[in-house]
Amino acid sequence: MKTLSLRDPSGCVFTVGDTIYRALRDDYEPSYEMLMQSGLYDKLVYQGLLIPHVEVDDKLEIVARADQAKVTPRTVSQDNWLRSRIIMPERVEFISYPYEWCFSQLKAAALATLRAERLSLEFNMSLKDASAYNIQFHKGRALLIDTGSFEHYREGKPWVAYSQFIRHFLAPLTLMAKCSPEMNKLALSYTDGIPIELACELLPWHTWLNPSLAVHLLGNKMARKASQDKKAGTEANIKMPKEHLIALLDDLESVIERLILKSKRSTWSHYYQDNSYSSEAASSKEKLVSNWVDELNPKSVWDIGANNGYFSKLCADKNIFTMSLDADIRCVEDNFCNAQAENQNKLMPLVLDLTVPTPSAGWSNRERLGLASRGPAELILALALIHHLAIAQNIPLKEVAAYFAELGQNLIIEFVPKEDVQVQRLLALRDDVFDRYDQRCFEEYFSRSFDIVKKETIGDSGRILYLMQVKK
Repeated sequence: MKTLSLRDPSGCVFTVGDTIYRALRDDYEPSYEMLMQSGLYDKLVYQGLLIPHVEVDDKLEIVARADQAKVTPRTVSQDNWLRSRIIMPERVEFISYPYEWCFSQLKAAALATLRAERLSLEFNMSLKDASAYNIQFHKGRALLIDTGSFEHYREGKPWVAYSQFIRHFLAPLTLMAKCSPEMNKLALSYTDGIPIELACELLPWHTWLNPSLAVHLLGNKMARKASQDKKAGTEANIKMPKEHLIALLDDLESVIERLILKSKRSTWSHYYQDNSYSSEAASSKEKLVSNWVDELNPKSVWDIGANNGYFSKLCADKNIFTMSLDADIRCVEDNFCNAQAENQNKLMPLVLDLTVPTPSAGWSNRERLGLASRGPAELILALALIHHLAIAQNIPLKEVAAYFAELGQNLIIEFVPKEDVQVQRLLALRDDVFDRYDQRCFEEYFSRSFDIVKKETIGDSGRILYLMQVKK
């Protein structure tokens, strides 16, 4: 059993075996009852804004299994487990983090948070948290997964999570839109969102020509400074009628809706319109990959170096949950927007640079899991990737093979020979010191971690496609 949340005072997410549970402390019971009995829960779930759950009837069994595992969630002691509510939320296919999202994913998460808060106010409840980590993408949609985030709304009380929303959503979205989409990587360094003071320093001057951005960012910065200069407790005297709070939420939603990325072509965003495949080779590759995926029939695929997700979509269209991973954030942006437009609920694009994979992070490096800790996938796709790792990034083939064996149980990988035009482009501005980069060495190193099940030449390209299985 493992505890998956450390900071939540209202409860704790934990696993027993492969099942995920959320324990809600007995002092959260009034808020939980209001969430469930008021109709808010049903409406949030119906609108795709909250993860559904079922209540656990036999808590004795869960307690016994937890005792056997000799691990107890932090917020639920063995003595009061039976007084706590235990629920079993619908399992999210893959836990992702804000620093792995493209602009439109973070935007969707922000809008889901605002709409959940707006709806909650209709039922006299409010979100006490507005953390981006409370959002996950499930079946193609951004939704809240923290059932313990709802509390009773008190008339005149400002939104307690407003400043957190600015740090987690508006500040990074504005930085991505006004500076660079890469700015979202700052989230990895700041657990509770990008500091507003830092965001204001980084943003260009013309940002403040937008009155709403000036109010929410500069205004928040000045308010925080003023509160630090005053005696503690002054903030408690601030009153905000509900209609003003609703207007605040509407303005936040409007300003976020209007934020867009600057149009710019990235290095790889037009790869499938500008590559070395003939139409015959491209057709051969697609057919081979499709047939081998059908033979394996995996439940999960990680397509690494997916570009705009062409082969990811091939897998997702077969009703396979598919992670579409690429280091180019604009490729991920295009991939996500296309998936949303097509209502593709089996495809999950994420920003990932395999040479610097997402590390474990947070308190004692266990609040947020690294990439390998969230696997393994049943199948890894590594198409037109190996030369970028081995030549452009100087990663030895044996290291690539060993890491892929950590990530997945099966592997479909494309070997690109040194004579290929794409490899020659990589070598054009550097010395060829890669004497171990050839088909023989490739097979030698990968055979240490995998059994080679099949290999086929891809049409007239000279490239070779391999189907491999991790050694038992």
